[in-house]
Order: sequence, then C-alpha cells, then structure tokens
Amino acid sequence: MPLTAGAVPVLMRTPKGQRFQVDLMRAEAEGPRAVAHAGDLALYLANGGGGDRPSTAEEEQGARVLAERLTQLAAERGAPAIAGLLTLSERLAGHSQAVLKPWS
Repeated sequence: MPLTAGAVPVLMRTPKGQRFQVDLMRAEAEGPRAVAHAGDLALYLANGGGGDRPSTAEEEQGARVLAERLTQLAAERGAPAIAGLLTLSERLAGHSQAVLKPWS
C-alpha cells in the first residue's frame, strides 16, 4: 500500500463532486482525535488545518462510511499489516510539512 509521510491518502468526493482527502494512520490512545476509526486505523481529514479547521458534514460522513467499509473488509479478509504507517503524533514529529495537508 503506498504511503505518503507515514499515511495512506484516500481521495474522495462529496455527492456534489467536491474532492477531499482522508488520511489513514495508525490509531493511538492519546493524541489528536480522529474523525473515525476502523480497528487499529485512525481516519483524519486532510483539509490543511491542524485540527482547528472546520470540515463539512459531507466530508465527515464520507470518512465514517470509509471506516465502516474498512471494518467490514477486515472482518471478511483480515486486517492488512501496513508497514511504515505512523500515528498522527509520530507524523507531527517527523513530517510536519505534510501534516493534514491534502496531496494533489
């Protein structure tokens, strides 16, 4: 699975066609709150903010639907091991230029 700065970027679209990005990262007990979780994965919206920028309801719902689907797939096929996946705290420490900024 391709990683970008320790995360798997997933490009999505709202029903109105607006693009947004969800970054899949390793979940952590303490640290920034994720929009959704799927097993050991934490899903964060990459909207250029540091957790203080508002996201739309459509983006948050999209991340939650993705989390539900990832949970279903893990139950059916097993959760994949993703080598190099970081927590958001680890990403902040090692890749601050990439944190929560959408990739094009």
